[in-house]
Amino acid sequence: GNSIDGMFYGMIFSESIYHGDLAVLFPPEGGDGSFLTGKVVDMGYMLSGAKAFNQPINFNTSNVTDMRNMFSYTLVFNQPVSLNTSKVTTMAAMFLDAPLFNQPLIFDTASVTTMEEMFSSSSAVSAFNSSITFSNTNNVTNFRLMFNNAIVFNKPVNFDTSGATNMFGMFANATNFNQLVNFNTSNVTDMSAMFAGATAFNRDLSGWTVNPNVGSCTFFKHLANPAWNQIPNFTN
Repeated sequence: GNSIDGMFYGMIFSESIYHGDLAVLFPPEGGDGSFLTGKVVDMGYMLSGAKAFNQPINFNTSNVTDMRNMFSYTLVFNQPVSLNTSKVTTMAAMFLDAPLFNQPLIFDTASVTTMEEMFSSSSAVSAFNSSITFSNTNNVTNFRLMFNNAIVFNKPVNFDTSGATNMFGMFANATNFNQLVNFNTSNVTDMSAMFAGATAFNRDLSGWTVNPNVGSCTFFKHLANPAWNQIPNFTN
């Protein structure tokens, strides 16, 4: 049937043959079943809150569409993440509050529509400062708070943002960030506090095409670098 009760026990734990034996999470021999046969479509919150988890990731994710909060609140996790993401539509909060995670990422993001809070930190404790290689982001509409409080992040963000509508707080409090940001913002309707608290940022954004419905007052809210004057051209 469709029941998944106990589904992961034989797939991610070693078999306990005798009474008193303890099963091992992700044993070296692969458990008593091959982990994830490729039929799983939802890995949302899969390892969220696994505070001591720091094992290599080797999942068959060829049919997964949902990876939201997959590694959120994994307090010591810092392993390479090589996943088939070709069908994933949401990566929202995928590494939210994963304070030690700092691995380069190469993802097929052609189907992704939201990256909201993907690397965000609620406590401004974040080690992430690795390269991001996303194959295609033109379907992403939501970049809200993507790097919020990513306090050491300062890597290129070569994103196709032609479909983006929400960039609220995208780099808010990313205090070390100062990279070229060649974004297409013509469809963005919310740029509020986009660089709020980003004290190092001082790049030329005067060439941005800004949606006429976007007001400048919310964009400038809490701007922290008084030397930055190469701002987007707002019409209101």
